[in-house]
Amino acid sequence: MAADVTEINPPLKTLPWWQKLEKISLYAFFLSAFFGGLFLGFLHFRIHSKTGDLDRLASFRPTIPTRLYDQKGRLISELFRHQRKLVSLDEIPRPVIAAFLAIEDSNFYDHFGIDFKGILRASLKNLRAMRVVAGGSTITQQLVKGLYTESERTLYRKIYEAILALQVEKAFTKDEILEMYFNQTYFGHGAYGISAAAQFYFDKPVSKLNFMEASILAALPKSPHNYSPIRAPHDAYRKNRVSLNRLVEVGYITKQEADTLYKTFWPVYWKKIVTTPPSKTIFGEKVNNAPYFTEHVRQELIALYGEDVVYSKGLQVYTTLDLDHQQAAERAFLPQLEKMDPIARNYNRFMTGGIDGSLLSTYYALANIVPLPGIKREYSLRNDFRKKFKDETADAFELVSLAMPSQQVNDVSSEFMSANREFRGDLHVQGAMLALDMKTGRYTAMIGGREFKSSDQFNRATMAKRQPGSAIKPFVYGAALEARAIHYGMGFIDSPIVNIQPNGEQWAPANFDSGFTGYVLAYRALSASLNLVSVQIYDLVGPDAIINYISRLTKAPESRFQPNPALSLGASELTPAEMLLGYAIIGNKGQDIIPHAIIYIADRDGNVTAHPENDVIQALNYKRRTGQIQVIEEGPAFILRKMMENVVNSGTPTDAIRNRAGYKGPGAGKTGTSNSFNDVWFGGYTTDMAAVVWAGMDNGNMTLGRGVSGGDVIAPVWGAFMRDIYNARGKLAEPFDQTLPRTVRSGGVCKYTGKWPNAQCDKPEDLTGTLIPEPITVNGKRRGVGGETCNCHHAESKSFLDLLQADHNLANEEVGRENNRAYSLVDGDRVQKLGQLGGDLPVPPAPNGTAPAPAPTNGAAPP
Repeated sequence: MAADVTEINPPLKTLPWWQKLEKISLYAFFLSAFFGGLFLGFLHFRIHSKTGDLDRLASFRPTIPTRLYDQKGRLISELFRHQRKLVSLDEIPRPVIAAFLAIEDSNFYDHFGIDFKGILRASLKNLRAMRVVAGGSTITQQLVKGLYTESERTLYRKIYEAILALQVEKAFTKDEILEMYFNQTYFGHGAYGISAAAQFYFDKPVSKLNFMEASILAALPKSPHNYSPIRAPHDAYRKNRVSLNRLVEVGYITKQEADTLYKTFWPVYWKKIVTTPPSKTIFGEKVNNAPYFTEHVRQELIALYGEDVVYSKGLQVYTTLDLDHQQAAERAFLPQLEKMDPIARNYNRFMTGGIDGSLLSTYYALANIVPLPGIKREYSLRNDFRKKFKDETADAFELVSLAMPSQQVNDVSSEFMSANREFRGDLHVQGAMLALDMKTGRYTAMIGGREFKSSDQFNRATMAKRQPGSAIKPFVYGAALEARAIHYGMGFIDSPIVNIQPNGEQWAPANFDSGFTGYVLAYRALSASLNLVSVQIYDLVGPDAIINYISRLTKAPESRFQPNPALSLGASELTPAEMLLGYAIIGNKGQDIIPHAIIYIADRDGNVTAHPENDVIQALNYKRRTGQIQVIEEGPAFILRKMMENVVNSGTPTDAIRNRAGYKGPGAGKTGTSNSFNDVWFGGYTTDMAAVVWAGMDNGNMTLGRGVSGGDVIAPVWGAFMRDIYNARGKLAEPFDQTLPRTVRSGGVCKYTGKWPNAQCDKPEDLTGTLIPEPITVNGKRRGVGGETCNCHHAESKSFLDLLQADHNLANEEVGRENNRAYSLVDGDRVQKLGQLGGDLPVPPAPNGTAPAPAPTNGAAPP
């Protein structure tokens, strides 16, 4: 008969106690074996996956920063997340090694990766202190923790770390482990490796470290944040006393030596660290001679390779920048921005928070018609305190907090200053400057703002769209020359205009100084920057041709420009880079230019991986082969260049460039000042270099100050830059080529009216030369420059307002003229001044000595 189941496996509660214990122990053993096997299998898998990579410790190559060089091979800047320089154990002084071993792992050469004595000693110290004051990790464990276990604080991590340490000890010698430890340990503030730490904390190479400095560094690996002498000087000071005591304990130095070192070192070092910002990092120590250019190139590199390659693979990037040009630009421009600050601050002092003052004017005007509540202006105590603190107290507060270091005080000060970084009092005049080699398309200098910092990395040179003001006029004149609507010496009447828009609105433009001239020739009108002539040219050509012309030159989309007469005065938006490209193409005889910032890129071993400049050259060669290289016609570009030469030689910026800046070489360019004096410009070029300079407030509602103009404050910057770069070369730029292109011919016009000569009245002395674009055929129709024959009225030209004021003895205000100062060459007697502008061309001799022929009836220019 089968045995009862309960007899074979009786219930646990019916068994005697010794059998119960035996059975429970058996179950516990099998369960422990099962789950322990799973855990050990998991550990074996994880460790195997890591120890398979142990060989990379021996062949460790640190992340090497990407280095940017200028076109002459000089270092511009470095790009890295963290920088390490490898040193061999032989390069580290023996006292430094001794200090680290005493403080971090005194039994390093005796244990096998795990120091049980050290663990016991640390446990006893922690028990006595009733808190964690010491750790038992060996140097090998710390190396493993930094490389593999990501410093997570778990029991599993400790076990995992210990087993990996055993594997490392098995694979490498003690000296190899110690060398890897010194090169890969993090010492705080972005410094990886003892070489970077020595340079950051003590400004010396690791080979020059002394015993005292080593004892400070040795405390950092376990807690770089808490024991940094820069971030927490008091804690570092106390910790160093503990470290020195440990050195005495193991017998490396005597108690007397420790006391002497402590008392002599810290008073000297304290003076340095208390004046160093706690937030300072090694990234602030990196070379960066052109920060906005560096950022521009960095973005291009990341687009090409991605962040990991850029920050860790040691690319060598040879750029187009010329450090001589960059330094010349900074010398000329940055001090000028400083000078502009007080003027702008004075004019903007009532624009609290950047509120547009015109809104208040509109509100007050409406209040005269309908009942509206008054506007109450009051200051909040909070804002008064903020401004008072920042202007008068903040610097002293920060200095006191550093002299008597208190973490709480430092934290409060940093938080307050950070929260108020964008306060109104911090607003400054900003600017951008960009230079280009017209022969190659290389950017040679770039300034994107007055100061590159974490809170302001906006590159205004390439990204800020601003109103160009009169700097747009060369494009307006150029479009008219290309359309055969004007010629170099064509006459216009500078007099009041009322322009009626299609929607019925009226618009009456005025010149910069609110005056009018009468008859003026085209090249003089551009030199004097006469707004009314620019509007008349707009009416002659039409908006479509002008917008297309600007878009072709600047490569900005046509959609950015509005088809209305204000376009001819700069009521649009262009970046300095776009403006520079447009001017450079004009100076390059109308041929295309492809601006670029990188010549070629090599890997860490010097192998060229990309050659962007070759791509640019091939693209331009393709355009030449296919007949697409001319962006604008060479003939009209030549005439426009002659007009822009006259601007520099005898126009609004002449005194600033030739006298104040002292530039004597060839130049062509144009000033620009936007409405309400928000933006000021100067752009120009020589025979091989082009540069554009812009200044303004980031807040578009803020002004630089009434009367501030591009010709007065920005043209000297351009002149000083050109002066310095050509002085560095030892010679001026080559003169402009004055050979007439085949599509341009010279002629003569009446110097009084700018009309075609009339044989009945125009004697040779009454004529001045002009340049005329040859007729072209467009859509089957022949198009040439038209115009009228002189009517022989050679009397001195005066505007209607001049005559009205003279006849009725009216003041400027009574005829709508503002009695403000103008910073141009047309102050005072405008007609007399305009006659002194120069730019006159010789009249070509007529055939057989006869007078020049009158204009033909078909409207084409005379032969």
